[in-house]
Amino acid sequence: MALFHQKSWPVITRKDRSIKRHAHVNAVLAAVFYLRCFNDAGGNLIFHVDRPSLPNIPKIDSESIEFPALITKISPQPFDLVIFPAGLPHSVTVYEGKLARWSISYDISIAASEKLG
Repeated sequence: MALFHQKSWPVITRKDRSIKRHAHVNAVLAAVFYLRCFNDAGGNLIFHVDRPSLPNIPKIDSESIEFPALITKISPQPFDLVIFPAGLPHSVTVYEGKLARWSISYDISIAASEKLG
């Protein structure tokens, strides 16, 4: 089995901007790496779990996440790397920081050899 970086793109989030709910249906995994962000500036990453049977996406600092929940919120910190199933719907709340936030988003594919079928 092998992981392939399918594509990546920079995301520069300015004050009063948000990202609508969407999913990355052309990949297996999605990821976001936060280069520059600021505490208490909003712009939280929200995972929308449509079925209660799906697990929450935990983060190391689980004190900031309420369990159980159908919507999981992550408040990004500099150098956080969040990896999640690409088909999981997600959005970003309104960002209120004075300086732009920088992150890099990724789509990741997984492939197996033909020997595995």
